[in-house]
Amino acid sequence: MLLWTQTWMLLVAALLGILTMANITTPGILLGLTFAMSIASSMNMPVWQAVTPELVTPAELPQAVTLSGIVVNLSRSIGPALAGIIIASSSIGLVFLLNAATLISVIWVIYNWKRSHSVSALPTERVVGAIQAGVRYVRHAPVFQFVIYRTIAYIFFASGLFALLPLLGNASTREDSSSRRCDSMGTISGCV
Repeated sequence: MLLWTQTWMLLVAALLGILTMANITTPGILLGLTFAMSIASSMNMPVWQAVTPELVTPAELPQAVTLSGIVVNLSRSIGPALAGIIIASSSIGLVFLLNAATLISVIWVIYNWKRSHSVSALPTERVVGAIQAGVRYVRHAPVFQFVIYRTIAYIFFASGLFALLPLLGNASTREDSSSRRCDSMGTISGCV
C-alpha cells in the first residue's frame, strides 16, 4: 500500500510540476491535482502510523509517535519557507518537481525495506469491511460524530482556499524579479 500511495503522489507531483513549468496550470487543474494528492495522502497516513510499531520497540513507541508528530508539524512550517526560497530564486514548477524527486527516495527506501512478516491468528480484514465497521462505530458514538462533522465542514470550505493560494501568489508576484525576491524573503522571515 505504501508503494502504491507514494507512487500515486509522485505521479501527481510530477504532473503538476510539468504543467506548471509549461505554464498551463489552470485553477481547475490545480484543484483536481490537489484533490488527487489529498486522496493519496489520506490513504498513506494511516499506513505510516500503522508501520511505526514495527520500526521501534514497544518501550520506544511513545517517543516515536511524538517524533512523528513533530516531523509532520515541522514540515508544515519549514516546507513552505523552503518553497518560498525556491520560488523566489527559480519557479513554482521547480517546487513541485523537487517534491516529486523526494518521493522517489521515499519509494526507494520502502521498496528496499526488509519487513519481517508475522502470521496473524485473525483473518485479514478487507478495506470495505473495515470502512463499514468504522462508519458503524462513528454512527453510534455521538462524541465522534460532532468531531467528524466539524472537521468535514472546515475541510470542505478551507481546502479550496488552500489549493488556490499558489495561484494568488503567482498573480501577485508578476512584478520584476528583484521585488519578488524581496517580497518572498520578507514572507519567509516573517514565518520563521
